[in-house]
Parts: sequence; structure tokens; C-alpha cells
Amino acid sequence: MKPFLNRTLGILTPNAKVFTIVLLSVFILFFPKGGVKILNLPITWGFFFLMLSAFRASISSNHYLQKRNGYVLIALLPFQATSLISILVNGYTNTGYTLSLFLNFFIFPYIFLGVFPKYLDTKSYSLLLKWIKQGTFFVAIYGIFLFCYKLFTGSFFEIPFLTINFHDRNELEAIKCIDRGGIFKLISTYNNGNLYGICMLMLLPLYNLQEHSRFKRISVKLSLILTLSRTIWAGLLFVEILQLLISSYNPIRKIVRITILFVTGIALYLCLQFIFPFSHEFLFDRFLGTRIGQFEVLKTATWFSSHPFEEVFEIVYLGIIKGFGFLGLIAYLVGMLSPIVLGLATKEKLSNPDKSIILGLTSYLFISFGDGALLLIPVMCFYWILTMLLTHFPNNTHSFENKRKKVTINS
Repeated sequence: MKPFLNRTLGILTPNAKVFTIVLLSVFILFFPKGGVKILNLPITWGFFFLMLSAFRASISSNHYLQKRNGYVLIALLPFQATSLISILVNGYTNTGYTLSLFLNFFIFPYIFLGVFPKYLDTKSYSLLLKWIKQGTFFVAIYGIFLFCYKLFTGSFFEIPFLTINFHDRNELEAIKCIDRGGIFKLISTYNNGNLYGICMLMLLPLYNLQEHSRFKRISVKLSLILTLSRTIWAGLLFVEILQLLISSYNPIRKIVRITILFVTGIALYLCLQFIFPFSHEFLFDRFLGTRIGQFEVLKTATWFSSHPFEEVFEIVYLGIIKGFGFLGLIAYLVGMLSPIVLGLATKEKLSNPDKSIILGLTSYLFISFGDGALLLIPVMCFYWILTMLLTHFPNNTHSFENKRKKVTINS
């Protein structure tokens, strides 16, 4: 692996823009759970530095809202209005999740689409993609290490304030749903297997595009398999199939590769079943891992919710219906689909990075049918970062289109 302290990653460049990218990459992607709790609310370093950077950027100079970013923000207004009115009328019962909803849909979109884009030029765009590439591999390798460490020692390796919230130390097994019959999911620095998988699936298409090392690509995918999550497995299969379908391979080659993909998937599942205490019922669980009860909300759902806001279910769309009614679901889909629609409709030609970003965003909407972890840190940060990368440039042709190019940041 290339050393992190090099000019390619901007480490040696004394520049405030580069420093911000490095800082946020480290504490949002590499170590998203490091921090403390205040009044039982997690305050992560990523959140702290994000708000600090956004505040500094917002007062530093005049702002210009790029047209496509403005369209996305306008598309979010119906969901913002629906959710805000519902909470004002019906109240809420969970302060943490209500605050998270407010940050994810009222604050973060304006930071990533309204404040940061003025600093996103060709050079910083390429640098951010490089850090996404390095960060994805780092958390995958650390996750595999931690999975094996737990398997052989019986305990988790923890670094309080960095890989885990200080107030969650020595409590991972008790407070996180990561036990699979005595085998614990791969959680990396995200402290939760599904949360790790959801975030990595969004970044996986971009990672696949940039990384030419087969060993590294396989390592990242292996880490997703070791989350031992059916939702993540389905999401991985979804991403791999769509990435093949949109590739430049001829139809016969696509069919062959998809066939190989399915055969490999079945073989891997049989291997996991042999090594770990799984049964076929685990894969074809008719109770959807206890989530089947979430469908009960459809029996009493109305256009506008009359219940206090409590949380958003793992099955995100059912959770939105419960919290904000069918009207809220429609508004939510309008906002979340807007960057994808804009990317497809307003660009003359989609570059390879564009396609990868759209696939990453689409993968989140797909896995939200199983577990979207909508209100958990840092899921929506990744969604809005990808949106920013997609909508800010008219055409992202300045970045590696057909082959990896070395990016040098000049001081």
C-alpha cells in the first residue's frame, strides 16, 4: 500500500483546502465513531470538525450556489416541510434521532451543496477521490483485522476516542447488534456491521473505478461479506451486477461475468455456512431478521402521520411512512432521487466517475428496503458528499476516465 504521507494525498501541501479535505476524510471515513457523549448524545470528531469547517467556510467569503446543487436543495424542501410540520404538530419522543434527522436533512445538505462546493475545483476533487480510495481500503483491512482479532482472542481491540466513542468502550457486545450466534460481525471503525456495509456500498463503485489492484478490491469485498449481513450481501450483489451492466463489455462477456458472479456468490455462502453456524433459514428468513413487524405500519398509515416522531425503521421507507405518512414518503423520494435524476438528465455525457457515483447513490436507495440506517452517523454524510461530487461539475472528465493517473498537488 502506498504510504499515506505523500504528495499524491496532499499531506505535504500547506493549504487550508487540502487540510480540510484530509481532516474530514480521516474523521468521517477512517474514524467516524471516535468522540465522546454529552447528555447521552454522541459527539464525534467528524461532526465537530465538519461543523467547524463549515462555519469557517461560510463566513470566509461570498457564496455562489451552483445551479444543480440548488435544484437538489429545492427538491429537499417538500420533505423538510413535511417532517418539520409533523414534528411541530405531533411532537417527538426521541431527542437523539430527532436531532439526527434535522442534521441529515436540514444542515448537512446545505453544508455539502451550498458551502463546500465553492472550494471544489479540479485539484481538490481529485484529492477527495484519492482519500475516498485510501480510506475505503483502510477501513476494510482494519475491519478484517478486528474480525480475526475478536475471533481468536474473544475481545475487541479498541482505541477510545478514535475507533470507538469513549463512553462506549468495553460495551460493544452489549449495545450493538453484532452477534451472529457467537460469531461477531465485521464492524471495522464503524462499530456496527450493517452501518459499515451501508457506507462502503455507497463508496464501492468509486473504489472499484480507482483501484486497479485485484487484491485490494477483493479485500474490500471480503470485508463486506464478513459483515454477515443479508442486506449487505444483497447490496454487494446489486452493485456488482449493475457495474457489469453499465460497463463497456460486450453482451456475451457481461452474461458470462454475471454467471460467474452468481456461482462465486453461492460458493462463498456455502463456505460461510461450513465455517460459521449458519443454516439456510438464515438466508431465507421469512421474518426478515425480526423486521417483518415493521410492515404493520401499513395497516394504519395515512397521508399525514398523527404519531410523535420516534425513529426511522431499518426498512427506511416504512419508517418514513410511520413518522411522516405517505406524503412524507413521496417527499422523501423526491429529495433523495433528485441528484440521480439531475445527473442523468442534465449532463451531456456521463463520465466514469459520474456513473460510479450514481450507482453508489442508487445502492443506498436499494439497501434501504432492508436496512438503510438513515439516522446513524455517517450514512447521510456520504450520501451528500457523493451528491456534491456528482452535481458540482458539468462533466467530470478531468478525472481518470480510462486509466488511473497520478495526481500531484502542487504547493
